Amino acid sequence: MTHAALKIGPTIELTNEDDVSTPTVVLPTIAPDVRRLIAAEIAATDTGLESAFACTYDMTTRTITGATLVARGSLDKVLCVSSDLKSGEMFLHNHPAGTPIWPSDTDLESAKTLAALGIGSAICDPTGELLYVTREPLQPRRSRFRILKLWRFLVCWDTRQ
Repeated sequence: MTHAALKIGPTIELTNEDDVSTPTVVLPTIAPDVRRLIAAEIAATDTGLESAFACTYDMTTRTITGATLVARGSLDKVLCVSSDLKSGEMFLHNHPAGTPIWPSDTDLESAKTLAALGIGSAICDPTGELLYVTREPLQPRRSRFRILKLWRFLVCWDTRQ
């Protein structure tokens, strides 16, 4: 089995033990001040418990630029409430110290549900240094209802002439 290693810095290098020719890939990151805030919130709870954050996300730089604690959980679960988030934002939670940041089946199901709403999903370690993005958020879109309403207005207006 192969393992990948992530190094977070100005660029992120994705290396594979079996393949030294793997290219450098720039992946989503957490802004340093936000990383410190996340680490402090997790430490205030207990690094052995999960915490959840609603995060703002800059799609141009692929960076988490803000975070608000929205829930505290147990050793292996934390509440994910989509009403705390809106399209274009990201749901971030930590996996406790000493556990891998790979997503569980529940994490993947939550990511799928959030993605349908345009919300991204990610997992970090208690320090905020390691980040695993299961799904980046979608660019916020205009409401389809408003566009449909405008289209109906234009069609009705056009038929009156």
